Amino acid sequence: MITEMCWCGSDALCILTASEVHILGPEGSSSSLPTRGARALLVQEVDCVRVIEPGCQWLVQRVPESTVDIFGFGSVSPSAVLYDARLFLDKDDPAAEQLISSLCAGGLGGVVGIGSDFDSDLTDCDLIHDAVEGCCDAAVFEWDVVRQNQLLLAAAYGRSLCKTSWGSSLIDLSSKTCRLLNTLRQHDIGLPLTAGQLDNIGISGLLDLLLTLRLHSLAFRVAKDFNDDVGRVLTHWAKCKIDSSERKEDEEIEHILFARLCDSPGVAYHDIAAHAVSSGRKHLATVLINAEPDVRNQVPLLLDLKEFSKALDKALEGGDPNMSFAALSGAARRVPIMELVAMLKQRPAALSFFRDHIQVQEAGLVHAVLEALGDPAIFGRVEVEQAITRGLEDGAWRLESAKIVGEAGKRIGAAPQDPSEAQFVSKAFTELASLQRMQLTFETEIKKPGLLFGLGLLDTVRVCLAHGFSKQAMQVKTEFRIPEATYGMIRVQSLAETANWQALGALIGDKKQILPVAKAFRICVSSGAPIDISARFAMKIQQPEQRLEAFERLGLDSAGAAAAAEVKDLETLQRARVTLGSEGDVIVGALERILRR
Repeated sequence: MITEMCWCGSDALCILTASEVHILGPEGSSSSLPTRGARALLVQEVDCVRVIEPGCQWLVQRVPESTVDIFGFGSVSPSAVLYDARLFLDKDDPAAEQLISSLCAGGLGGVVGIGSDFDSDLTDCDLIHDAVEGCCDAAVFEWDVVRQNQLLLAAAYGRSLCKTSWGSSLIDLSSKTCRLLNTLRQHDIGLPLTAGQLDNIGISGLLDLLLTLRLHSLAFRVAKDFNDDVGRVLTHWAKCKIDSSERKEDEEIEHILFARLCDSPGVAYHDIAAHAVSSGRKHLATVLINAEPDVRNQVPLLLDLKEFSKALDKALEGGDPNMSFAALSGAARRVPIMELVAMLKQRPAALSFFRDHIQVQEAGLVHAVLEALGDPAIFGRVEVEQAITRGLEDGAWRLESAKIVGEAGKRIGAAPQDPSEAQFVSKAFTELASLQRMQLTFETEIKKPGLLFGLGLLDTVRVCLAHGFSKQAMQVKTEFRIPEATYGMIRVQSLAETANWQALGALIGDKKQILPVAKAFRICVSSGAPIDISARFAMKIQQPEQRLEAFERLGLDSAGAAAAAEVKDLETLQRARVTLGSEGDVIVGALERILRR
């Protein structure tokens, strides 16, 4: 009677009856194995079936092909020949030389003697490579330790016959794998894994299993031998050490931990510290946090420990804005206002960051802290910034924004602290409020809401001139006493931006308009103004050298030659003699006058 059925590998079926396990393989092959009683169970594994009986367990596994190639009846595969050659070598039997020679001949029918030609042939013999790989593979799948050693010795013998370093890493990995599997199969470990199961879970999965069983010493050796994450093993060991040291003081545990963790790469000190926090060991957690190199892992733990000052200092030292924001936010929500104020007063960088970054989400908190600081100038700046930002976002709130700016200016002006700075800030805010009111009035007059609000003083004038609102631009100039030269430059810039060349040409003839002509000329050229317009500005340049350079830039040789006649700098004339070749006589005459002096 069939009691259980499952797959064995990918091509065989195991059937459990009352007293036997029947294996049905491919191509009609079958076999039967007796059990000890009716209480057996089948457990399907990756590459085998585990039969569990009262008091014991055993595996049903298909014999690997590499094992069949070596130990199969009458096998003449390369790995079988190499294995036999090694056995003969251990007995000092000359048959070893004959087997290796025939293996190297590759079935060509010749027997090669040991010598220089033999060595050369062996260097490129693929059969030797196949034999070494077969012996290594069979050794990994083998359960008998003595036979494992024989297979690995055969592989090492075959590799020694190759002149290159081929195969050394393969044999090394196979040896490590065999040692690992043999260790896991020992009774005190109790993990009888097959090679296929080890390959399936990988070294990382095996480490997880060993750490779950708290086999830290073995896990450490495995991670070290296979170049895996040793820090992960030490981190788990440290956590378990904390859990198992309930009667020990923090200082004693600290000494034990750092004696093992010191100079070990990859240790997650923040993870161990978090475990210490959850275990109620605050002092130990603080020491572990200080050993953590990454500030992003330090700050959250310090906040959990309510070490707000240390968290803030670590965040500022690390230069990470996100961590600084987290430290300030955590401290602001959980620390009394006056304690937070004292903390910020001692750290100007933290105060600046708090004012600039926290206010978006915690406006009320920022107001309370700044008021407690007793600095009306700082408080006024924050209030004005918020008012302007909200005014830009909400058109209906712009008039209220202007009122807030004006009130902030009056309040700062009346503050007793630092009268000179308070007066300057107060005047700036008062003028800003006046400008905002003018911008709102102009937007109503020209019926273009949002055109001007939020712009600076000179940008307001420029935009007004660019849109043809000269009256409004003049009002701003008069109200804020903008110098004539500055106003003239803004006119030139706005006309050049709108390509109003006719008005720009008329501006140069306006005797009432004061212009820094050299700057106006450069604006015309960079804006692509017509040459005649740019030339009119060039003619107004007072300095002969600058005027000559302007005409050179425009390519006007005759005008440049006329300007050169007034130039007294020898180096400038020599350069102009090259650039103004068609008017060279004038340049030569100017050069001769300078040389005569």
